[in-house]
Amino acid sequence: MGPLYLNLCPGWCFTTNISQHKNGRIIVGWDPDAFEVNIISMSPQLVHCHVTAKLSGNKFFCTFIYGYSDKKGRESLWQDLFSLATMISSAWVIMEISMLLWQLKTGLVLLVLANNQWEDTFPSAEAAYLPEEELDHCPMILSCYKTVKQKKPFGFYNMWIHSDKFMPLIETNWKKYVHGCHMFRVLQRLKWIKTELKILNKTGFDTVESTDIKTHAELLVAQNALHVAPGDSQLATEEKEANAAYQQAHQNYLSFLHQTAKLKWLELGDENSRLFHLSIKQRRKQNKINFIHDQEGNWVQSSDGVQNAFTQFYTSLFGVTMENRTAMKTIVIDQGARLNEDHLAIFRAPIDEKDVKRVLNTIPNNKAPGLDGFISQFFKATLPIIKDDMCLAIGDFFKTGKILKEVNVTSISLVPKLTVPNSANPTSYYLSHPRGICCRQH
Repeated sequence: MGPLYLNLCPGWCFTTNISQHKNGRIIVGWDPDAFEVNIISMSPQLVHCHVTAKLSGNKFFCTFIYGYSDKKGRESLWQDLFSLATMISSAWVIMEISMLLWQLKTGLVLLVLANNQWEDTFPSAEAAYLPEEELDHCPMILSCYKTVKQKKPFGFYNMWIHSDKFMPLIETNWKKYVHGCHMFRVLQRLKWIKTELKILNKTGFDTVESTDIKTHAELLVAQNALHVAPGDSQLATEEKEANAAYQQAHQNYLSFLHQTAKLKWLELGDENSRLFHLSIKQRRKQNKINFIHDQEGNWVQSSDGVQNAFTQFYTSLFGVTMENRTAMKTIVIDQGARLNEDHLAIFRAPIDEKDVKRVLNTIPNNKAPGLDGFISQFFKATLPIIKDDMCLAIGDFFKTGKILKEVNVTSISLVPKLTVPNSANPTSYYLSHPRGICCRQH
């Protein structure tokens, strides 16, 4: 261990499991100024410790594993892990050098496993695998990025529809006078409604989980009281009211989770809220990009730096005017299918309520919203109030061919084609597969 102290990370602390194996298969090192490490147990295949980050104060258990390659040898490892799991109820991360693929001559594989408490403590943690180079494995860096809270854009939640204040809110704002074209009137009223819905959300909808727990506890109290005195009519009435309040709160809670998690295969009323929470966490991690290579090849890790890298890339990609562009040749267009008078007559036909309703019914209730945050369920629920103005706005577009810039915009979204990048450079992974999503009004 002497050369480690002298040549590798001077001033660090090191430990090894040489007391458990003659060759000392695992070495753990840490900076004592940054971490306080307490070695709890060790075996020939693992070193288990408790770590405290001095700067943030976060505490967690960490297990370093270098398991045997044979099945028989790993049985004792699984017994040790099972024993540790029964004693740990806080954040726990496991880092293993797996030799399971070593026999296939694919090199050693580093695995990172964590429990739900770890995900809650370090929601932005991410494992990055470096190039293998001359080693027999790929070095891995586990980074815990600081979570930066950003203002969330408006998003309509279906649970608001069940509020007694929802329809009066829509009707009041839709009656307000707006000067301008039909499309502008619709958009302006939607802006007013958006502001009112944010206020409505603060009347209990922003705490749907705590409301669900509270009403459930009140229901249990009412039911227990009714069991003690089953003939009391007052207690029966209170139990009925508590049950109705809980059913409504629980429905709002499940609607919120379902819409946030966006699990299409749970549309049949599955109430596994724990699974919803896990899915929401996974979506948030997938939608977060903590580091990236910019166009110059520089490694960017800050939140502002990542945003600037994407902005610069797409500015250079789409923000440049092409000179000497070749005009479209009419002779080529004439060889393809073209609209005839019958088609034009269909486009010129007036838009009525049936047309709007038919199109709305083809859009799923939980389909992703446009840039304004409204989904089809909102327009379906409020159609009796907004139908006349919606028909006028849509019909005006087909008559004049004019559309407001607020509607005629495009949102650039990054939709990776690969589950795992085949390069250490995330730029080639994310930037090479952009998708243009046109904003539309349902």
